[in-house]
Amino acid sequence: MGSRAADQNPDFDAFALDDLINVPRRTAARAIGIPEDRLREWETRGLLRPRVLTENGTRRITSYSLDDLVQGRVIRILEDRHKIHIRQITRIVEEYRAYSEKPLSQLVWGVSENHIYLQFPDGGWVDGHEPGQGVMVEVIDLDEIRADSRRAIQRPEADRGKIEKRRGVQHSVPVFVGTRTPLEAVHSFLKRGATTEDILEAYPHLTAEDIDLARDLLTTAS
Repeated sequence: MGSRAADQNPDFDAFALDDLINVPRRTAARAIGIPEDRLREWETRGLLRPRVLTENGTRRITSYSLDDLVQGRVIRILEDRHKIHIRQITRIVEEYRAYSEKPLSQLVWGVSENHIYLQFPDGGWVDGHEPGQGVMVEVIDLDEIRADSRRAIQRPEADRGKIEKRRGVQHSVPVFVGTRTPLEAVHSFLKRGATTEDILEAYPHLTAEDIDLARDLLTTAS
């Protein structure tokens, strides 16, 4: 994500980029596979705690990390696939925050019928509560969910190399489609002689096509 090699392979250097992933609510809901209203409900319940940023000291922006996306997908699997009620999920998460700050993404979740088992990454069972002999437990694969979440936030190819003006986004200045990054931010880099690689390091969610477009527009304007 954000370089030619990454564009060809969505998992290229994925772990190095994980901490840089921050997406708006609309993108987060799409990546998790739920409506935005449902995502807001989970936040109200305290299941997800995304960052709330301010722009120019006034406008509030909710930003979701990769870890938030993983937690959201675990909730959706528990609710939709295993029919675990959201109140039960909330109760368990609140209880086990004593063991882990983010139990939905830092503990291993196993489900047998409507019963939930939690396991530490080292294999030990939380509270020593483990499935009995012969009990079949379906374990939620966090590594697979994390990889799927990375791929889900990749910008569609049709959005790359395009700009738009959207109401409420950076005061309606031109931004790259599917992002909050203003065109002028990239122009500032180009005017200082930055290379495509320099800019992609600063904005890993952009692509080489975005930088090429910005360069062409800057040349046309000069």
